[in-house]
Amino acid sequence: MQKKNLKPHEVVAVINFKENLHLNMAAEETSCNYYDKPQQSYFNCTIYYKKDDNTTIQSKFFDCISNNLDKNTWWTQCALQHIFASEEWKQLHIEKVYFWMDNGPVHFRTYEFQHFLWNLATPQQQQSSPAFTCEWNYFVEGHGKSICDSHFSKVSLALSLWSKQQDHVIDGTHSNASNQRNVFLLEKPSETKK
Repeated sequence: MQKKNLKPHEVVAVINFKENLHLNMAAEETSCNYYDKPQQSYFNCTIYYKKDDNTTIQSKFFDCISNNLDKNTWWTQCALQHIFASEEWKQLHIEKVYFWMDNGPVHFRTYEFQHFLWNLATPQQQQSSPAFTCEWNYFVEGHGKSICDSHFSKVSLALSLWSKQQDHVIDGTHSNASNQRNVFLLEKPSETKK
């Protein structure tokens, strides 16, 4: 319902964490490498919005990848602040955000995160940017898959396709990002570190 009634400069933001990414994946691995892979956590904020001159609802994906595997309130706040500070976010001139999230008890459903959102929702409480208000909502238990889950399946597919090719190794955030661009934009694969 909120998507249909969006006004210019309003967005619906769906946020979620993906299961941890496993690094150093390759077509051939020794058993010690298979069970001892480093990991990174993956956060996504997908927004739905309308441009000023357009009635079509568009979507945009904002991804944050970190070595911090905690997936707690602090991590979530840092990821969102990073997204809010990005040029892509600022170019949308957002005035109101309708957040949707699951009931993650250690990252979305805490007093600290409620306070963070309350500060966003209350313009007089904001000490600096972002300069928008917000409302927040939680999906009910067993709600099914969200747009973030669809995005995560594409990320997993890209990682799997890339690592199955000979001499391609996902060894960190940079190679993960370039891998996704290469797989989904069908660009010529770039060199990755080994």
